[in-house]
Amino acid sequence: MSQTTKIISLILVLFVISSVFLFWKSDRGLDPDYQKDWWSVYFAYAKNTDLSFTIENHSANDNFSWEIISGKDTLQKGENTVARGEKKNIELDLSNLKNKIIVRVSDGKTSQDIYKNL
Repeated sequence: MSQTTKIISLILVLFVISSVFLFWKSDRGLDPDYQKDWWSVYFAYAKNTDLSFTIENHSANDNFSWEIISGKDTLQKGENTVARGEKKNIELDLSNLKNKIIVRVSDGKTSQDIYKNL
């Protein structure tokens, strides 16, 4: 085996090893649960008057409480368990609502609000 063949073989092996490492690192970085701690809340149907919402959990906490607020009145309250990596759709059956409706979700430490103008 000549010197040139050895150098080319070494470069190819290093290229394959570094490519595998970079793909592995990229996949791990794109995983929403790997070393991350976040959760979000959003409307399931944003473009109509349906108030159903989704809690998406990527945190260690899995207990969430929520309330539906219109003005200063609380219309409905509830609690749900959402495991890490899961999404839970909360279906609401509220009708004849007007004005601004706020959905407030809390995990005990932080809370997030979303709203719709009806």
